[in-house]
Amino acid sequence: MEWLEDSDSRLSPDEALQREGWRPVERDSLQPGLTRSSYWLRGRLPELPAGRYLLELPWTQLDLAEIHYYNAKGVSRTYRTGRAASLKERPLPHRYFLFPLPPNAHTGGVLLKVRSDNSKVIRLRLWD
Repeated sequence: MEWLEDSDSRLSPDEALQREGWRPVERDSLQPGLTRSSYWLRGRLPELPAGRYLLELPWTQLDLAEIHYYNAKGVSRTYRTGRAASLKERPLPHRYFLFPLPPNAHTGGVLLKVRSDNSKVIRLRLWD
């Protein structure tokens, strides 16, 4: 995974993908602390056996969490949530933020945008 700081929180997913300055995530999570910036994470997903998979974002204090699945043609699917969203508004009703993984997601990648006025810990986990 790589990360990019969006200090004015104005980048679109396509602009973020094209931006230079991406840095590797050194540990199992990105912990930028208390900042008003948005942060983007991007990465490739492994090829997985047929089945239903989810990506988990376990830090629920995020004001905004957007996940974009993309391929060679651009963004193919987007899910948005955040701490103000009710369980009914989330992609899946759960105490953490869960995002369905589309079939053939390994042919493209995943792009995550998070924003919060609180401290941030950004980690994605794959559920099967």
